[in-house]
Amino acid sequence: MKTILLTLLLVPIISFGQNKKKQIEALNFSLDSLNNVLTTTRDNSIKEINLLKTNIDSLNNFIDYENKKNTKEKEFLNNQINSLNKKEKLLNKKIDSLNSFLVKLSNENNILGLNIDSLKLELTTSTNKGVLQLIKRSRNSTNFKSFLFSFVVEVGSLDNFSEQYANSSEIIAKYTNSKFGTGYYSNPGALCYLFKDIEFDNMVIIDLKNYMNLPLYNEKVVDGFCEPSKQEDGLYYNKINRLPPHYDEEFRKIDQPFEDYNKMSINFLKDDYINFTLYFIQDNDKKWYLTYIDNCDCSG
Repeated sequence: MKTILLTLLLVPIISFGQNKKKQIEALNFSLDSLNNVLTTTRDNSIKEINLLKTNIDSLNNFIDYENKKNTKEKEFLNNQINSLNKKEKLLNKKIDSLNSFLVKLSNENNILGLNIDSLKLELTTSTNKGVLQLIKRSRNSTNFKSFLFSFVVEVGSLDNFSEQYANSSEIIAKYTNSKFGTGYYSNPGALCYLFKDIEFDNMVIIDLKNYMNLPLYNEKVVDGFCEPSKQEDGLYYNKINRLPPHYDEEFRKIDQPFEDYNKMSINFLKDDYINFTLYFIQDNDKKWYLTYIDNCDCSG
């Protein structure tokens, strides 16, 4: 009987122990599974971290490369800028030098204009012998620029220059020489002729007074004949090697003599075109004389 009671008591105890063992085994299995999951997750995280580190290193290397590249480009651009700045300084110096030269030329022209105006004023308001002697000395000067002063004052103040030139008036006679003669170039047709038998009725009327306020320039005129000139209005005088040729009645070209003499021309430039030209020759006595008037236009 006791044995039966003992057995009945042990059965629940043994059964409870077995259940606990199974619970422990199940718990251990769960812990092992969790450890496996944690290990896998950790390993994957480490891989991702390493991959991120690799990407970050690559990005840093790329950034360093770009920075170095940009630094070189920046240095190159800075060198270019410095070079351009130096060129700009040199150009500014040249511009300043040219401006100073232009100011000097302008002052010289102003002085020249003042001298001419002063001579005109003294001539018209006074009969002072000193002024007349000054004009005479200028007229007989071997220097063309000095000669030009008296020519502008005396001849430039004449009424109807064309008529006085054709009739060889008293003033005109002082500035011409029979050795070189007088005449005018004109082109009634396609060719330019030289008319030495001057007839005022056939001449183009020239009034020098309309040009006497223009400045004098010792230089050539560029264009101004068939094409408009870009130069300022003025009286442009310069040395020439020979007088223009002309044509006879049989259309033969004739060269002018006096090749061994010094010659000058004055182009009267106004409104972008050469209106007419005067020619001068220096004789053996070194005096300058007015010779021909050139009225040929672009069609000749």
